Amino acid sequence: MKKLIPIITISCFLFLSACAQNNTNIKSIAAYFTISIPGMQRVDENGNKINPQAIVTRFLYVETKGKSKPFFDTISYNGSLFSYSIILDSNTLKVGVNKEGVPINMKAIKGNAIWKVDLQPLNDRQKNIPVNANNIILKGKTDKIVFKINLKNEIELSTPDMY
Repeated sequence: MKKLIPIITISCFLFLSACAQNNTNIKSIAAYFTISIPGMQRVDENGNKINPQAIVTRFLYVETKGKSKPFFDTISYNGSLFSYSIILDSNTLKVGVNKEGVPINMKAIKGNAIWKVDLQPLNDRQKNIPVNANNIILKGKTDKIVFKINLKNEIELSTPDMY
């Protein structure tokens, strides 16, 4: 019986440490994208029409505790890496309108900040990533706290009319 108590104690300790959550300053994160097609018909040097390529713009909104700015080591969409630029947004903002016409708004909890993360593919080959990525991996840190977040979807927003 005396040998069983340390084994049970160690097992409980390992179980509890495995169930502990990663304490991160990121409170919420959402991925969005828009699709736009250039308006003018392009032609090559012989006057032949060139079919326009759709332009997919991807971005994230990240709510952090306090004003701690997130830094990303890796942003991966279905295995393709992205670089990013980040700006502090307001505490209440209108993200856009989804495909069903419903406005999407975000409001940070008092004392928190919302950051907009604009994403750019690292090379031209990565511009052909399918929309509605289902394996988005974000690795980085906020205030020396390391995090890894997996997102399973991104939301398509309506593209505003351009003239």
